[in-house]
Amino acid sequence: MVKKPEPPDPPILFDEVAGPLSDRVVDAFLTSVTGVNDVRSRRIRGAFARRLIASKHLSPIRSVEPIWTFGRWIENARRALSLSVVDLAAAIDVEPSAIERLERSDVLPWTLGADVLEGLVSLFRLHLTAVEQLFGSSHSVFRGQMGTTAIARSSLLDASARGDVTRRALDRFLAANSATSGQTAGSQEAIQALRRALESRGDGELI
Repeated sequence: MVKKPEPPDPPILFDEVAGPLSDRVVDAFLTSVTGVNDVRSRRIRGAFARRLIASKHLSPIRSVEPIWTFGRWIENARRALSLSVVDLAAAIDVEPSAIERLERSDVLPWTLGADVLEGLVSLFRLHLTAVEQLFGSSHSVFRGQMGTTAIARSSLLDASARGDVTRRALDRFLAANSATSGQTAGSQEAIQALRRALESRGDGELI
């Protein structure tokens, strides 16, 4: 039996000069991912997510509120666009579990690898100044979770009842009430690696 060729991906999702995403584009995307294989669905979802984020994040973001860790900021930006974790993971070609761990502040952002950081920073147009702020909050919150805050967290909240909303609220509280200067050798090294990567690709407006 001759295998039928797959229909081409919807060009409008990959057209960098196309206008803002419209209902027609969204409908075309949803139709395209119906009944196709996982590889093609992931590719189309990634293209769609990149187009959508690019249409909303046009200028570099130089400062952020002190309530955010890097992961929680990414989560908030993703949810504001009604994108799923799977969509964002496809956009930068990583596993969804990496995005989930980052958003929950279960890991320090600079431990996920240069490709993940560069993909997210470039996609959401985060200036290095904002990245440094978010890294500082991330370190403070993570350190708090590992120390006395983790003890209080466990004693006050039963693990089986602790929901995402509670975790988000607690992480925002910790970020807002922690010093944001908590940089480490690892975070500073990651910032320098990001700087070199952005310089290499000619993305100077994020530096």
